[in-house]
Amino acid sequence: MTTSAQPEEYQMKTAIDLTTDDTANHFPLLLDSTMEKTKLLHAGGFIMFKKLAACSLALGILVAGSALFVVQHLPTQSTKLAVDTYTEKNELSPNSPPQNSFAKQSSVVQDQLMNIPANVQKNGIVPIDSLAENVPMIESEVPTFIQLDKANPYVPEHTTSLPTIAEGPNLSVLEFPTVYHPQQETIVTMPIIEDPYNISNYGTYRVTIYSEDSQHVIADTLLNVVPRIELCVPKQFIVRDSVNNVIKDGIVTLKSGEKHAVVFTGRTDKNGSIDLPHTLTDGLYEVEIYSQNNSQLQRLNFSMIAFQNRRQMKANSFIGRTDLKPNEIEIVLKWDADPNDLDSHLYVSDGKHIYFLTKNGENMSLDYDVTTGYGPETVRFTVNSNLKYIYAVHRYAGNSTLAQSKAELMFSINTNYTHIYRAGKRDKLVNGEKHRIPQTARPQANFWVVFLLDGSTNEIKFFENAFENHNDFGTNIISTKYFSL
Repeated sequence: MTTSAQPEEYQMKTAIDLTTDDTANHFPLLLDSTMEKTKLLHAGGFIMFKKLAACSLALGILVAGSALFVVQHLPTQSTKLAVDTYTEKNELSPNSPPQNSFAKQSSVVQDQLMNIPANVQKNGIVPIDSLAENVPMIESEVPTFIQLDKANPYVPEHTTSLPTIAEGPNLSVLEFPTVYHPQQETIVTMPIIEDPYNISNYGTYRVTIYSEDSQHVIADTLLNVVPRIELCVPKQFIVRDSVNNVIKDGIVTLKSGEKHAVVFTGRTDKNGSIDLPHTLTDGLYEVEIYSQNNSQLQRLNFSMIAFQNRRQMKANSFIGRTDLKPNEIEIVLKWDADPNDLDSHLYVSDGKHIYFLTKNGENMSLDYDVTTGYGPETVRFTVNSNLKYIYAVHRYAGNSTLAQSKAELMFSINTNYTHIYRAGKRDKLVNGEKHRIPQTARPQANFWVVFLLDGSTNEIKFFENAFENHNDFGTNIISTKYFSL
């Protein structure tokens, strides 16, 4: 059944002139084939997520056009997600029409949605009255794949982004970009969460996906959005310094994020390990880790969350050094068990190249090289005002792909006398700042190129989605290309 027509002014606002928008240069297939080639349907939209309930047993009443929904949000694993009164979404609410948020996303998100693996595990459409245990669990910022029957007459015949409405718990607003791939008969979608530490963003969502013209429902399904496992408080911490020395008798403290009340404190054992409480109340936690026996090591302070007892078995924490000189930077790389060997590469504009075969140079060094997974891989260098620096991560060996390695690097600097600014901005690089590899479908990628630092301006430019497929780790191919950008 078709929906009521949209006002003319709404149609005009959602068709964007591509002569001033370079999206078409990158994704020409997103053009609506029924429109002029200079128009992109719904390119500037964003997707509103209406949360269904403020607490687990609250009843919410939603009005969409003339359709009335009474929804009971019961997120336990054994209860039914009940919709007491349900009619098809055959009319659009004038206040919350389906909106398309693809064009406003970063190049990383667009790449995740457009470039999908050839063989993926697909979820089916989950009926609205399904048991919670039958709703697929998806991580935030990770694409999920939904099988779609091409027999539906409103399913597009070409690759295109689609408008969406999603409803979930707790009245917050999120975006949910969606792309349809006809060859795989697959919808690719993912939740975009600006504040991943706000647990009210997580829970079961009803996601309704529309045809390109926003007039027809082509999929109506449930998805259970959960935080990335790396954000969740682990069951065990393993604490070492940036050159992999075990931290014995290290102090680990958990504080409630809202009241800052200490809920746990303990000491690491001779192996640097410490077991954390078996159960934690859902919410935000501040974690502090430090060595009371070594004043030259920093105090780690970072946030984690507890959500429905979703826990990592163990997490490695590497403590950076405090004895850093002016303009000296330490970069600690860590990753998952596989690939077992990732390498740090520091390229310098004078031709120097610091990596596992050339570990030392003037005012720069590779201080630790791991070949058995997890890290740390540690580089330290002093910024020279006459030089530029490029940092990249290379997949040297392992079965898993680089983009799925969960690689993450942490900066250690003394901000009292080292000031590194983000290119084009005036905010500074902060001590303990972390950057995570984009989880994209790049099975052939061997290099993740992370940043360019200009010593003459003390500006650092982070590349948003830079991968290289070649395997020339002993040459200066990377520096030749990226120093010219």
